[in-house]
Formats: sequence, C-alpha cells, structure tokens
Amino acid sequence: MKLIKKLGAVFAAALLFSAAAASVSLAARLEDVTLKFSMGSRNDCTYPELTVTPMEQTLYYVESAAFIDYVNPYTHQPGRYPTAEIVIKPAEGYAFKSSSQSYFALLGLDAKYIEARKSGDSKTLTLTVEFRTMGNSTIAPPSNVTLDNNGLASWSPVDDAGSYEVTLLRNGKADNSTKNTVTGTSLNIGSMVNRTGDYSVRVAAISRYDTKVKSSYSQSGPVLVDDSVLAGFSANAASYENGAGRWVESNGNYWYENPDGTWPASGWQEIDGSWYFFNSQGYRQTGWILWKNQQYYCDSDGKMLVDAITPDGYYVDGNGIWHTERTGL
Repeated sequence: MKLIKKLGAVFAAALLFSAAAASVSLAARLEDVTLKFSMGSRNDCTYPELTVTPMEQTLYYVESAAFIDYVNPYTHQPGRYPTAEIVIKPAEGYAFKSSSQSYFALLGLDAKYIEARKSGDSKTLTLTVEFRTMGNSTIAPPSNVTLDNNGLASWSPVDDAGSYEVTLLRNGKADNSTKNTVTGTSLNIGSMVNRTGDYSVRVAAISRYDTKVKSSYSQSGPVLVDDSVLAGFSANAASYENGAGRWVESNGNYWYENPDGTWPASGWQEIDGSWYFFNSQGYRQTGWILWKNQQYYCDSDGKMLVDAITPDGYYVDGNGIWHTERTGL
C-alpha cells in the first residue's frame, strides 16, 4: 500500500511538471527584444527621468525601470556609469527565448548591455544596462571652498556632480589617509586633525554620469591649528556623538544642521524616524520627488509618505515608491 501511495505521488508530481512544461512550451517564443531609451531634462541632484519604450508593444512591455547602485560581481567595484534595471514582461501567450546580449537591440543614450536573467517560466526578463554618454566629458571645479576655525569645510554645489573628493592638507601637503568622498557640500574635518599645523582642504567635483570624470581642485585658505584649537577639535568630536541636529529656516526654506555643523544635500536623510529629501543647495523639498527614476512624495513638512495615499490620489508603498497600478480611491 505504501509503495502504491509513493508511486501515485510521484506520478502526480510528474503530471504537474509536465503540465507546467507544456504551458511554457505552448507559449510563443519571442525572437528578440528591442528597447529605445530617452531621458527628460536634467535636474540638480539626481539622474534625469528615464523613459524606456518597447519597439514591439503588442509583444512585450516594460513593467519598471529604475537606476540602481550596481556593483561588479567579479571585481566588487561600483559601476562607473549610470546603471538601470529594466523589468520586461511578454504579452499574453508569449515567453522570452533568451537573455543573452545578442537577444537585445538597445537604442538611444549609448545604452550598453551588462547582464540579463529570465525568471517565472521565461515570463519575466530583468535587464541591466549602463549609459556611457549620458553626461558631459568634463565638470567644473567647486567654488567658494572655505574652512573655518571649528573644522567645518564647505563649498558651493557643482552642476552634474554626484560626489566630491575632499583632501585635508597640513602645511600645504596632502595626506591620502584623510581623503574623503561625500555627496553633500560640507564636511567637518576636526576628527581627522591630530597635530598642530596650518590646515586647508582641497575639493574636486566628481560627475554623477561618469565617476572617472573629476574636476580640477579648488583649495580653501589655511587655518592655524595650535594646541588650543586642537583641544577644541577633540572636545567637539566627542560632543557630536551625543548631540542633536536642528532645523534652520532661511527665507521660507528649511535646511538641517547636523550636530557637527554639516548639512545634508543632494539626497535623503533620516531624521527622527522620517525621511527627508534635500536639493543640491541643502534645502528640504516637498511634493513629488524623482530619485533614481522612482517617484516619492514628501508632505508639506518634508516627510516622505509611506504606505499611504498622496493628496493627489496616488498610492506609495512601504518604501515610499509610487506604483502606477494602484491609485487612491
């Protein structure tokens, strides 16, 4: 009896597998996929809006397209160029035949295939591409680079900059151990200073479109760090750990001062359990926010909405992302 039951279970499983295989085999295999890429106008702190258009819209469609922080699985190095992940679905009755590079024709923005994978019985195709000529081949250096007696370095934002390389100099000489890359326009260097001398900082802008494109350096004036100033730096560094930031109003705009005097810019920061978005000037933003080709919504106080309906009737999920398939009732 046990043997009969086992054989019956095996037979049932085989039937289910055969049915699933038959379902996939009955689906017409798409011979290729052609996508056209275009972008919207530039903004001051993230990539332009990316539009991906399928060239055979009756055969397949783009479910989503978002910029990602790509890391090469072999070198473990971050990607050099803007990289996006595209999720493609076939029309009813179709399935994808391949995920190899030759399967795709990519048009516009000098899009280059990185990798692709099929899933869900070949009914989902996830394509990763990079854009090598989205930005300019040069970038301007930062201006208004300053260093104050509290160790706060700051500079003006640069168009198309994704980050800044900041190097601390002592007596005119660079120390590579104090080289930092930041996304904002300020950095407190007090904790990096451990001996007296004349200190300054030099700052270079790095393109968000190509991390190998870096500007020339701009340098601050020197600040004399004697024993008294050095002791102050040490005391300040200890106080920052338990300190609290504060909101500052400026002509109707709001920016946030961190405990060390720096401020967030060109991105998100979590403050008291809520997420806020700051533009390149460091001012808090409200309304719809485009970030890495995803749409988020920040209320009138700047807080990002999560798992909620926006005032104009759209649903944003638990990560704050707007989903076109769900709207408010």
